[in-house]
Parts: sequence; C-alpha cells; structure tokens
Amino acid sequence: MFYPRLSLLVFLVLFSLTAIAQIKITGIVSDEKTGEPLPYVTIQLKSENRYSRADENGVFKLYPSKQIANDTLVFSCIGYFPVSLKVGQAGNDLRIKMKQDVTQLREVTISGREMILGKYTKNGYGPYKGTSTITRRFAKNDGYTYLKRVMIWRKPDRLSGKNKTKFRITVYNSENGFDPPDGVIYEQILVDYTDKDELVIDLLKYRILLPTNFFFVGVERITYPKKKNLEPWVYTTTDRQYSWVKDFGENYWRNIYVKPAIAAIVM
Repeated sequence: MFYPRLSLLVFLVLFSLTAIAQIKITGIVSDEKTGEPLPYVTIQLKSENRYSRADENGVFKLYPSKQIANDTLVFSCIGYFPVSLKVGQAGNDLRIKMKQDVTQLREVTISGREMILGKYTKNGYGPYKGTSTITRRFAKNDGYTYLKRVMIWRKPDRLSGKNKTKFRITVYNSENGFDPPDGVIYEQILVDYTDKDELVIDLLKYRILLPTNFFFVGVERITYPKKKNLEPWVYTTTDRQYSWVKDFGENYWRNIYVKPAIAAIVM
C-alpha cells in the first residue's frame, strides 16, 4: 500500500541529510599580481572557529558543520593582506586573489622579531611513557601571530632512523589557560630519520596563524611499517601545572602534572 505522506516525509529527511552532508567550500588561492598559486594559506570560518589549510598548490577544502550565510571566511598568509568573504557568497570552485603586503614582508625579513616560548634546561627531565599524544600549552604576547619553529626533546630508540619513525605534530587552539585543546589549527607529519634526541621542525612555510594568545603543540609518534601507536617518549619533568594527554584509542583529553620538553618560537 502506498502512503503519500510517509513517502514525502522520508524524501524530505533524506534530502535534508544529503544537503547537510554536501556542505563544503572549495577553491584555490593565488597571487593577485602573478597568478601563481599560494601554498599553505590559512582559511578560517570565524563563528565556528574552524580552520583549514591550502595545500602546496593553493587548493583548499572547508567543511562547515552548518551553513551560516552571515559568517565570514578569512584567508591569511604572511606577506599578504587578508581577504574576507561572506559565506553566503561562497561555494564550490572559489578563486581567491591575495595582494602582497610589501611592508609586512619587509618587516618579517629584516627585523626577524621572534619570541621563544618554553625555554628549559635538560637537567631533571626523563622520557614519559603511556600516552599516544602529549601536549604543551603556550602563552604568547600580542603582536606575535605566526608559529615559526617547534623544538622537541625525546628519547631515541632502536625504532628511530632505521624504521623511519614518523611523528605527527599538531597545533591546537586554546581559548584560555585552563581547558583542554579546542580545535586543530594545523596538523603536520614529520619524518624522523635520525637518532638525535632533539627534533627541530621549521614551520614558517606553512603560515600557521595563531588566532589567540594561547595554543598547544601536541606530539604523537607513528612508526611504520611494523609497529604503530607507540609512546612519543618526549622528555618531561613533574610540574605544578598540568599538561593534556590522550591515550591510545581514546578521543578525550586527560590531564597529568608534567611539563613536556617542547619549546616554540613565534613571530
């Protein structure tokens, strides 16, 4: 027996679910003058505090959780004026042109102003085991908006180098100095071929924009092809303030009273 009302209801539900699943904003970012694609441009959806990153060819994809016509997309890149665009004007296959800010480029190149966060001495630190991801929170001053470099000290072992140990370095947002990581700003895979205990990761080319004065750097070790989900073995020391960690197979953060041996340079 055919039920018109029921069929219409099912159709509307399926249509709504499909429409929600298909919400996405895509396009390419390029230099306004040369037409060359701009790699690693930061794209922010302001109201949702959601971020995306253009790839090395300037191509980007952003999947908002809901379509907000009055929300704003902001495109940011070192050496260029930011570009803002209403979501209601966005859609698929956007072509974003960014204009060079010569003054900003001169300041970045000549002044080299930077701020070192998380300086420490190695005495009293030891390798921490038991989690798949360990983070450290940093607080920066106003005016330092980009993450330039991250340094991580960890215990090397027989898996490092020979089996091409991979570390996932993730930068998280933080709205304050207390809560756990809130949203991924940037996620990067670092391939480690050495047996040194100090890892230095140059991040300037990725144009990692820090939206607030607090942020986290998280470290997760992933070793292929034989073993996975290993502890990062980052050096730590006990501390009165806690760090947020994530255990194997878990999606929630918990706190431990240690200070990871992670430092960051902002500019």
